[in-house]
Amino acid sequence: MDNTMSDTKPLDHWRLFGFHGGVQPPEHKWTANQVSCRMAMASELLFPLQRRQVSLTPVVQPGDHVLAGDLLAIDPDNRQAPIVASTSGTIGAMTTAVPPLPKAAPWPAVSLHPDGQDRFRPGDVRTMASILQTERNALIEQIHRAGIIGLGGAGFPAAAKLRASGHVPTVLLNGAECEPFITSDDRLMQENAADILSGGWIIAHITQAERIVVAIEDNKPAAITAMKTVREQLNCPLPIHIVSIPTLYPSGSEKQLIENLTGQQLAAGQLPASLGLVVHNVGTAKAIYDACAHGRPLTERLITLTGDAIAAPGNYWVRLGTPVHFVLKQAGVQEEKLTQIVHGGPMMGWDIVSPNTPVDATTNCLIAASTELFPPPPPEAPCIRCGLCVEMCPAGLLPQELLFLIKTKQYEQAHKWQLDQCIECGACSYVCPSHIPLVAYYRFGKDQWREIQAKNRKAELSRLRHERKLARMARQEAEKKARRQRRAANAARQTDEKKKMVAEAVARVRAKKQAQGSTDKGQD
Repeated sequence: MDNTMSDTKPLDHWRLFGFHGGVQPPEHKWTANQVSCRMAMASELLFPLQRRQVSLTPVVQPGDHVLAGDLLAIDPDNRQAPIVASTSGTIGAMTTAVPPLPKAAPWPAVSLHPDGQDRFRPGDVRTMASILQTERNALIEQIHRAGIIGLGGAGFPAAAKLRASGHVPTVLLNGAECEPFITSDDRLMQENAADILSGGWIIAHITQAERIVVAIEDNKPAAITAMKTVREQLNCPLPIHIVSIPTLYPSGSEKQLIENLTGQQLAAGQLPASLGLVVHNVGTAKAIYDACAHGRPLTERLITLTGDAIAAPGNYWVRLGTPVHFVLKQAGVQEEKLTQIVHGGPMMGWDIVSPNTPVDATTNCLIAASTELFPPPPPEAPCIRCGLCVEMCPAGLLPQELLFLIKTKQYEQAHKWQLDQCIECGACSYVCPSHIPLVAYYRFGKDQWREIQAKNRKAELSRLRHERKLARMARQEAEKKARRQRRAANAARQTDEKKKMVAEAVARVRAKKQAQGSTDKGQD
C-alpha cells in the first residue's frame, strides 16, 4: 500500500494527488442547510422488473399481501439484488412503468397498494459486537436479501461488490457528492453520521480492512464536522480518516476519487480491490448498517428535491417505488413553470418524460426546472478544435476525436479509442464553446457499439449453431453409415454361418452315406 495510506500520520492528514481535468460549475446546493423530512406514502407504488439492464422475475401474484421487506422479484442468476416491498400492502395487477434510466421504455412492473399500516417483516436486531462476531458470508447474504444496491447512482449490487472484493486493506466511503444541486449525501452525513461510520465498520469487518477513509468535498463543512464528532464517540478500533478534498467536479466519480487519494489510476476493467480498496457511497454504508443492525431492508432513501419550479425544496425520505409525479406534487411543484424534470444532477442526469416513473435506490435528486433555470441549449455549431474538452476530460480521453468517429459511424474505432472509458460526466459539454452535446453523442456511440456487439454475438451464435448442426448431421450420417456397415457385417456373418451350417450338414450326410455304403459292402 502507498505510504500515503500510513496510519502513523495524523488521522486526517492525507496527501492528495488530484486528477486530470475537472470543472467547477455553479453549485446550487442551497438545500444542504435544511433538515430532512419524511414524505407521505403514495396510494400506489411501482417496481419495474429491471435493475441495470437485468430483468428480474416476480415472486408475487396479484392479490398477495406483503410486508415491508418481503421479496417482490429476484434475479434467478443472482446477478442483481432482489426488489423488496417498501411498505406493507396488497399486490395489484401487473402493469408497466418506465424505469428511471436514460431513454428507458415502459417495462413490466409490480404494483403495490399500501395498506397504511407500514408493517415490516420482523428482522434481527443486533449490537455491533454481535455483528462483528458474525461470519462474513452470512452478512453478505443478509445485505443481498435486503435488496441493497449502490446508492451513489451506479446501482451496482452491494453484496456482489463485497463478495468480489475479498480481503482489502482500505474501505473508502464516498461522500464527495460533487454534482451541482444534489445535497442528499451532505444532509445524510450531518444527520446520520453514526449509522454511516458503523456501516463502514461492518464493511471493514467483511473485507478484513485495516482502515476506513471517508472522502468529503470541502464545501460540506457541517458534514465533515459531524463525521469527526461521531468518530470520537464510536469506539471503533480501526483508524477512521475523514479526508477533505477540494471541490472539483467530478471528484466523486469512483476512478477520479481513487486517483485523487492514491495517485493510482484504474485501468479499463480493473476493480478497486486490485488497488487494495473497496468503495461504497455513504448512503450505501448506512443501508448496510440498517440491514445488519436492525434487520431493515432498503425501503427508502433520501432524495434532494430542488429547482425553481418547486415551492418546498429540500431533502425528503421517500419510499422506493413512489411515482415521480406524486413526489413533485408533495413538494409543491408549480406546473405553470415546470418545463423539465431531471433525474440526478444537471451534469450527469437525464430528463424524466413519464410521470409514472418511480424513484428507486439510484434516485438521489429530482430537479423541477423552468426555462429560466435550464434554458434551451443554443444551436450546435461545428467543432473549432479548441481543445478545451481535452483539457477538462477527467478520463484523459480525446473527446473531439471520439466525436468525429461517432459522427462518421466508426463505432469500432471509437471503441478502440476507449469510448467505453467515458464516465459521461459532462465536463466536455460544459466547456464546449460550440455548444456540442458531446455526452449525448458518446451515449449514442456506446448504444450503437452495444448493438453492433449484440449483432456480432447473435451472428456468432448463429454460426456456432450452424456449425453444431453440420457437426450433428455429420455425426448422425456417420452413425447411420456405421449402423449400415454393422448390419451388413452381421448379415454377411449370418450368411457365412448359414453356409457353414449347410456345408456341415451336407458333410454329415455324405459321411453318413459313406459310412452306410461301407457297411453294405461288408455285409456282401
